[in-house]
Amino acid sequence: MRRRTVLAAVVGSFGATTAGCVGDGSSGGSESSLTLSIAGTDVDPEPLAFDVSVTEDSLTGTTVPRVTLAVENAGTEPVSWRYGGSTPDLPFPQAVATEPSGLTAGLVELVDPEPDTICARLPARGRDDAIVETALEPDEVVEREYAVVGVEADLKTPCPPTGVYRFAAEYDEHGMWGFSVRLIDGS
Repeated sequence: MRRRTVLAAVVGSFGATTAGCVGDGSSGGSESSLTLSIAGTDVDPEPLAFDVSVTEDSLTGTTVPRVTLAVENAGTEPVSWRYGGSTPDLPFPQAVATEPSGLTAGLVELVDPEPDTICARLPARGRDDAIVETALEPDEVVEREYAVVGVEADLKTPCPPTGVYRFAAEYDEHGMWGFSVRLIDGS
């Protein structure tokens, strides 16, 4: 009987610590966290070879997950592609998740998330219509670190819902490439 009382107390305290990021979205004054992992990647469009890895997996009130994205020209001829943005030589342009929306992936140095007591998030920003180009010689690699963070305007609750989010970009005549991340309750 005493064991059941202890178990009930442990289960009850666990439920209290996870309130805020999942469920009804109320914070209860405690910080919660979500954990990010790579859920999948597309097949590389030749001659480009992509790599994505998680360098920081926690989304809390003060930290945001980070992924490192790299693309290599695995061919024998120079390649290039153009996209809207303000920073050239990117393996992946800043993007909002397409399925579902609510997360954005942007260069760490350009993402300044607003701290929150539950989950940091990015303020909604205007669109940048400049066209920039990335060009790679054979065997050349470009690698950058991206933050993956919730977009304030897309959030109906303080944290993005758990689930799988897909990011994708078009690489001109080389085709499309994308990756998916999974957010789970990390409390």
